[in-house]
Amino acid sequence: MIRNSLFGLACLLLACSPACSSDISGLANTDAWRKLLHYESFALAPSKYRSAIHSKEFFLSPSGATDPAAELSATLAAMLEAPEGEHDQHAKCRFPARLLWLREKFPEHRDLLGTIECPGFNKWINLDDIGSISVVFANGYFDNPASYYGHLFLKFNNKQGSHLTDQTANYGAVDTSNDDPVSYILKGVSGGYEGGFSPIDFFFHDGNYSDNEFRDLWEYRLNLTESETRYIVFHVWEVFQKKFTYYFFHDNCAYRVGEMLELVDELKVNPQNRPWIIPQAILHNLSEASLRDSRLVNAIAFHPSRQTKLYEKYARLSAIQRAVVRDVAHRNIHVDGPEVQKLTLQDQYAVIDTVIDYETFVDKRRKVGSEQRQSQEYVEAIKARLSLPPEPSRVAHAAERSAPSEANLPSWIQLGTGITNHQPANVLRIRPAHYDVLDVGGAQAKSSALSMGDLTMEMRQDALKPIRLWLISIDSANPSSTGLPGDRGVGWRLKIGGEEDRVGCNHCFVARAQGDYSISRWIMPSALFGSMYVGGAIQQKTDYNHFGFGRIGGALLSRPSADIGLRANVEYRYPTDVHRRGYSYRSIEGRYAIAKDVDLRVSGERDYGSRITIGVGFYW
Repeated sequence: MIRNSLFGLACLLLACSPACSSDISGLANTDAWRKLLHYESFALAPSKYRSAIHSKEFFLSPSGATDPAAELSATLAAMLEAPEGEHDQHAKCRFPARLLWLREKFPEHRDLLGTIECPGFNKWINLDDIGSISVVFANGYFDNPASYYGHLFLKFNNKQGSHLTDQTANYGAVDTSNDDPVSYILKGVSGGYEGGFSPIDFFFHDGNYSDNEFRDLWEYRLNLTESETRYIVFHVWEVFQKKFTYYFFHDNCAYRVGEMLELVDELKVNPQNRPWIIPQAILHNLSEASLRDSRLVNAIAFHPSRQTKLYEKYARLSAIQRAVVRDVAHRNIHVDGPEVQKLTLQDQYAVIDTVIDYETFVDKRRKVGSEQRQSQEYVEAIKARLSLPPEPSRVAHAAERSAPSEANLPSWIQLGTGITNHQPANVLRIRPAHYDVLDVGGAQAKSSALSMGDLTMEMRQDALKPIRLWLISIDSANPSSTGLPGDRGVGWRLKIGGEEDRVGCNHCFVARAQGDYSISRWIMPSALFGSMYVGGAIQQKTDYNHFGFGRIGGALLSRPSADIGLRANVEYRYPTDVHRRGYSYRSIEGRYAIAKDVDLRVSGERDYGSRITIGVGFYW
């Protein structure tokens, strides 16, 4: 009875309020309400909408998942109920963003829609301490298929204190720990996982991404008002631990973070009408977005990984300092021994600091069961550093790094022409989600590449033929930059899809999966990179390669500038049929950036046949 009377009062409020020109249905059909409930178009529902969230506790009406008006009516009624018992269970504490929105719609009824004390929310975060919101990007991690394109999460920045104490909201697929990479990809693509937001302290991300997985973090601080910041924080609280369906290509971390930001009126972050959304697309849109005639992003901060810190410190060492660090790393001398102590004080600072980062870097690769241990050399380095007098303040000159938003856009199409086996040919290539070793990769490793759905077609002799279709193509190179023990430069490559069995052959497109193990090294720091690899392929049986081939090869990559890149590859292939002769395969590709989103590429390849192509590519 009480609830029915309050429901009637809610309807009366709506009918009498000058802030609303129609009834509950009109207000429930606004974009703002649909965003709060994550309603998406769904033709089979009477309302034509269905929420992306399928946790029953997220709705106050039994039909709230598909009926915006019913959910709004139930929300109003619940908000007007007097708090009893545990306040955390009251609608005002469970759905503070809905409450804030209703208070803005009905300012004349703020007393009826007043706030209450919410212990659970206050335990999670102190709202008065939050000064801003950041979007944080962790670059790609090739040991986890979920993070091939990187990862996005929200960070709530305290006005004072260390950023390590900030709270974050992290979206991802749940319950994936027992799945192998292939199962993960299949289930991720088909919606076989549930996804959700979780509250995680930033120091956990910093330790896991930076120290354990050696992933750099980029932080984009947003220029939002206090009320906009609170609105997003409130809604994040509402969706914590609620269940979404996770899709690797679209309804992923990038899309859900974009949804949270689009709670702000007139802010558009997610790409429109695309079947795929990846973090780089969100970062591009953030960097170009404006709000109230000001740039949305007002600062970008870089948080280097432990590996990046080591590489940058090692690059700044003199020849004498490097020699001492190498001796310590090879255990020829001790960091607290006379060979180090006889150095100048400035040299000792540089050597010991580098050794500390090096020992931390290699310690992460040493594990006993599930526990990590610190080396004795690390302890000695810390003691040696503490024994020195305080170092005068100095400016650390970090290597210049372009932010992820400065990279090429993630989709690319190329139109080209050339000659295949002495015959003229036209080429079309489409890579809907990719970055490669010749692109401007932003935060991605210069020596690694990733693409999905990479399709190349050729028109030759009035026939359109597929050359390649890689459903997934990964080149995970981790080149050694120091040559020290533990910095081995080990990597791997994987391709699944299909391609022509030999260059330019007719009617010979075959399904193929191939993989390699590689060792790589920077020959000239940041300018010339080399790798050696061994591996092979399995495929449909053909007269050329039988059921596949083994191979050994090498590659050189040069990137003298952001506008110019060159990659050359030579390998020798051994067909699985021992009666067939081995043969060489050679390829070369050069890239020149004509404009920010346009490039010119010249490529050639040769085995028993040959192909030369020149094409113009467009990023979008």
